[in-house]
Amino acid sequence: MTEPLVAPVYEATLDEAALAALFRDLQALDTPVEVVLKRGAQRHAEQEPEVTLPMAYQLLLGREVRALQLRYTHEQKLWCDTLIASEAGTRIVRMELPTASVTA
Repeated sequence: MTEPLVAPVYEATLDEAALAALFRDLQALDTPVEVVLKRGAQRHAEQEPEVTLPMAYQLLLGREVRALQLRYTHEQKLWCDTLIASEAGTRIVRMELPTASVTA
């Protein structure tokens, strides 16, 4: 059986409690989480290694960033969560990245 060309994408809208739970779960991982911020419509995403998960959480809650991506390894799979601030809550788009994307 061949693998699909495009990885499945999972989407949901998180309320504040679910968003807080997500960040707690990510903080508990044994592997680092890469944070990439998107501050505004006219600015490109930027990697800011000094931004910790708690800082990223506060930036998103305070709407100081428009969106952010969190890349992490869980159960030997690489994941990318894109979190987008909206009036209805925080939209999450999650997808598994190809294993070749895992960097040492």
